[in-house]
Amino acid sequence: MKHLLFAALSLCCAACFAGERYYVAPESRGDGSGRSWENASGRLYDVIENAEAGDIILVANGRYHGGFNVRSGVTVLGGFTEGNESLSNRTLPRENSDEGSILDGDYRFRVLTQTTAATEPAKFDGFVIEHGAASSGGGALISAGCTLENCVVRNCRSGLPGAGEYISKVKGVVISTDKSSKTVNVIAMKYAGNLCQYDRAEHFAGTSGALSGAQSRIPTADDVKALVSYPEYEIVSASLAANGFSDFGTSPIWTSTEAESAGIEGRMAVNLSTREILPLNRWQYCRVLPAGSYKETVLRTIGGGIKATDGAVIRNCVVTGNDATLGSGIHARNGVRISNTDIHGNLSDNELNVDSSVVVDDDSGVDDVISGGESNPVANCTVSAGADIMLSMQGFSAHSLYSVSGALIAAGSIGADGVIAAPRAKGMYLLSLSGSGLRTVTVKIIVK
Repeated sequence: MKHLLFAALSLCCAACFAGERYYVAPESRGDGSGRSWENASGRLYDVIENAEAGDIILVANGRYHGGFNVRSGVTVLGGFTEGNESLSNRTLPRENSDEGSILDGDYRFRVLTQTTAATEPAKFDGFVIEHGAASSGGGALISAGCTLENCVVRNCRSGLPGAGEYISKVKGVVISTDKSSKTVNVIAMKYAGNLCQYDRAEHFAGTSGALSGAQSRIPTADDVKALVSYPEYEIVSASLAANGFSDFGTSPIWTSTEAESAGIEGRMAVNLSTREILPLNRWQYCRVLPAGSYKETVLRTIGGGIKATDGAVIRNCVVTGNDATLGSGIHARNGVRISNTDIHGNLSDNELNVDSSVVVDDDSGVDDVISGGESNPVANCTVSAGADIMLSMQGFSAHSLYSVSGALIAAGSIGADGVIAAPRAKGMYLLSLSGSGLRTVTVKIIVK
């Protein structure tokens, strides 16, 4: 497959790093420190968060659930059998296979998130990235200094936010979503007032102003279940810290639930820093950390598979089966480089959405046919600037030429000879063809 062509070259570069090596497997081994395969850690999220610039993390074959952060200077390599450290002996991902190392967002998390520009090169290399869900960049949100290489990004979507996303309009962090009702559940950035007793907790939650634009409440049992589980706790906690809230605190917070659903009577409290759930009586004092819900109406979604900005690099990848309105495969802006990457089978005609600063090499691009119709109505999809494009199928009577960002460049009729003039500027274009009795088709044209 195309995305494997430069694998050997990329693997050689990993040897240049001089930091520590860490080892991760689906289940912990030995002391779980991650210092060797015999003591491999079973918590990929924690290993990444504790790594420093120059470190390399070797990830064994298997499935890893949750969302993971891109850290400056840290290289994360997948596809290893436990005990193997040979970079040339990995199981690299394939489009329709569950072999190798799989990062699974469970449709609750964005799989990879980069919150700030990497000051030293960061890389994720050799993974299947699947089932991601986020407001944009369901599979990966990457920016300056990050390279995504030798990866298959599949079956991700943008739309409702994923757990751990900070929502500025409500001043809260997402803890869960309900796709059917488009309900987003959030927790506040800060506590409401001072310690309070049982009969005052609801009042403080409802009037604190900690959340805006959301119906404020004391966290429910379902909220608490999401918050204290792994990896939700780690992801939400990191997002709070990144947005100005440094700690969950050690004082218990109020929560409310029915006895039959929580297994305790009346009210309960949770200490989020220790994840303890505690029964309460009405004379105890606790802090209030409000939760809330709001409805999300998404009109235009961006980057179902990958959203990339500011010079990020996507190399030797396959991007397929992802869903968004703009860039169902990849949405890229501001100098992103896309090379040797196969973008096909994503769930809207707009599979690749870029601006003029994005560099897409000649070996990358969308399917020859994006929408339905003949499998190859164009005789040669790579042409010289200004040359004739000869249609291999007759019957098309009109054409429209677009940039890959979707801007209309030219439109006109097609003569009986079935010839269309290629653009005079080098680059990649999308050519839409239509005709009576034929379904409209869109093909990629590379102009050299």
